[in-house]
Amino acid sequence: MSTDEYRGQHLLEISHLVEVKIGHELNLINHRISWLATSQSFLFVAVATLLTTDYASAHLAARVFLFSIPVVGLCLCFVVLGAVNAALRVLSRDLLPERAALVVEINRISGLTLAPLGPDRLTEFFGALPARWIPIIFGGSWFIVIGLLVWRAASR
Repeated sequence: MSTDEYRGQHLLEISHLVEVKIGHELNLINHRISWLATSQSFLFVAVATLLTTDYASAHLAARVFLFSIPVVGLCLCFVVLGAVNAALRVLSRDLLPERAALVVEINRISGLTLAPLGPDRLTEFFGALPARWIPIIFGGSWFIVIGLLVWRAASR
């Protein structure tokens, strides 16, 4: 086995590991967004259920939950937004450039012309929009709910 064949085999093994890492980061993003959507739906239903009670005659616990649930929902949005941004940063800063460099080196050694794998800048931007904006949209919704709850409490 020549040096180039040996190096090519190792490059293929390394590129497989990079692909596994990329898949892992994408799965983390998917799980975080799915978990956020599920948790937010339960929290919105809880607030909607508590809103059916008369605020003035409601038990103290119901009034506390009415304000604490949106705060919890907002905190979850911030945590997931930070975690998703961290995963996207690892992808764009480390893994995708590493994969591109491996493809260039494999092309050089093998004499092939494999297309560079991965998204271009436009595709990367639009592909990351849902992961970046879903926590922001939920967080904005919680700010609106908190504002309405404060307004409702002040008007009574």
